[in-house]
Amino acid sequence: YILTKVSVDLYAGDVFMKEALGWDIYPSTITLLVITGIYTITGGLAAVVYTEVLQSAIMVIGSFVLMVLSFNRVGGMSGLRESWPGNNTHSVLNATCDVGSVPSNAFHMFRSPSDEKFPWPAVVLAIPSTGIFYWCSSQVMVQRVLAAKNAFHAKLGAVLCGLLKLLPIFLIVLPGMIARTLFPRRVGCTVACECEAICGNADGCSNIAYPELVLNVLPTGLTGLLLAVMMAALMSSLASTFNN
Repeated sequence: YILTKVSVDLYAGDVFMKEALGWDIYPSTITLLVITGIYTITGGLAAVVYTEVLQSAIMVIGSFVLMVLSFNRVGGMSGLRESWPGNNTHSVLNATCDVGSVPSNAFHMFRSPSDEKFPWPAVVLAIPSTGIFYWCSSQVMVQRVLAAKNAFHAKLGAVLCGLLKLLPIFLIVLPGMIARTLFPRRVGCTVACECEAICGNADGCSNIAYPELVLNVLPTGLTGLLLAVMMAALMSSLASTFNN
């Protein structure tokens, strides 16, 4: 579990650093590990908690600003629906590369039981079980509750965490769909050779959706701030794992 979590965090950091700074995977990984290791060893869990409190506030505010600017760029929710790739035909890069197909029911959270990717019975049954496992039994999360000042503070932290978990649909999912609309040839690439050239991943470039928005929609000052916070959050997640 620890190895898989660390590898995902490192890959997310590599994606951001490649898009923002043009760094290769190895310099990015070494930099993340060294910096995270230093402040985890010297500061322990206290360093993790203090940095996460500041990062969380800036991330929520920055993500909200990015969401507003993204919706403004695409013309609001109605504009997103109208310009969604499933409703329009986009031009292709060349004869061998298209922008990919998207499902027409992408705006539906509860889909038919026969849906190949997200049948509603699987969503209803799987999400609660995996959510309970991660948020209630993962040591990375439980250690924060155990470090609370008292039981009352621990309960307040859990409630705040639950409230914050209502935001990703607005701050992450919808902006990701907007990125698919604004950058169809990059984020929506489906041909292996072209995807490899765009993002270095032959399986697709959906991982660069959020970095694309950050780099192309936010003003310069906010771009640097949000990128810095994103990297700090990734390092904080690594630090939480290391602190176990």
